[in-house]
Amino acid sequence: MKTDISAVNAIAQSRHLLRSKSCEATTLTLLDPTTIASNLRYPLAALGVALIGLLSACGGGSSTGASTQPVVVAAPPVATFSEKGSVVDSTSAGVANALIVASIGSQNYSTTSKSDGSFELLLPKDAPYPKFFEATVTKEGNLPGAIFFSYVESQITMISSSNVVSAVKTSADVILPNLTNIFHIGDGAFSGTANSQLQVALTGTSHESQFDLNADQLSKYTALRISYYGRGIQTGTDLNCKDYVALIDLDVNGAVTSSSHSVHVVPPASPTDGSFSKSYVDFPLTGFAAGKFKVGFFSGSCDGDASDLDDLEVVASAGLLM
Repeated sequence: MKTDISAVNAIAQSRHLLRSKSCEATTLTLLDPTTIASNLRYPLAALGVALIGLLSACGGGSSTGASTQPVVVAAPPVATFSEKGSVVDSTSAGVANALIVASIGSQNYSTTSKSDGSFELLLPKDAPYPKFFEATVTKEGNLPGAIFFSYVESQITMISSSNVVSAVKTSADVILPNLTNIFHIGDGAFSGTANSQLQVALTGTSHESQFDLNADQLSKYTALRISYYGRGIQTGTDLNCKDYVALIDLDVNGAVTSSSHSVHVVPPASPTDGSFSKSYVDFPLTGFAAGKFKVGFFSGSCDGDASDLDDLEVVASAGLLM
């Protein structure tokens, strides 16, 4: 087998250039196997020699050669919406370090307010937004708040005030930890009409939170108001779903017993366009004893036999003793 001297020279020159560039990524443009192979009588052999030249120039196969540096390719940036606002207290002073979380499906997108209460929430443009959705605002020692958005024609608009009041908890306030963030209850059998576009995955047929009331509170107050933002709630004379909110007292172990006292209240219906509305239900405290309690939201039957449960979402629930 004969060797083409011009091809060998071309390979040698390519190896020299590779060494002189210390195997940088830009060096790869200096080695053109097609051009080298065109000068050889045996193109496949030439390509093999060219590859060997590339490896040896970069220290391939030898622990004493120059180390090969991995080429890091940056991921393309994700297109996002930028939603800006501020978190303030009842005196309009900025609330620092408040957590703002928008939950879409199984993903959470969050940010934290700055020292002046301002924030910027980045939301991906390709997320499966419903027509209306919310971001929950929380800070330890404060009552929860919420920011509401619409999603129309691939654009997000903040439809509530950018100033979210996050009031400091008082002795009359009752924090409901498990009812602060958004939850979805029902049977999951809903379609994509305007009043059936929900934001997060189904968690069950009810959602509850425990808290304590002491004897001093029960002697001072006569009722407990549970406030919340809700959507998809279908109750009232024109609707046949039986959603309800319940207050139940528990034993010392936090369990419901045969002697537990409970009150059920039917909440107001939500807007039919699928948006959130602020509502409340009041529970009289007559008949309740000091100790552990739980309050819960329950999805009601829409056909009378529990085979079709209403799907609804609730967020930012809190209690107020009155």
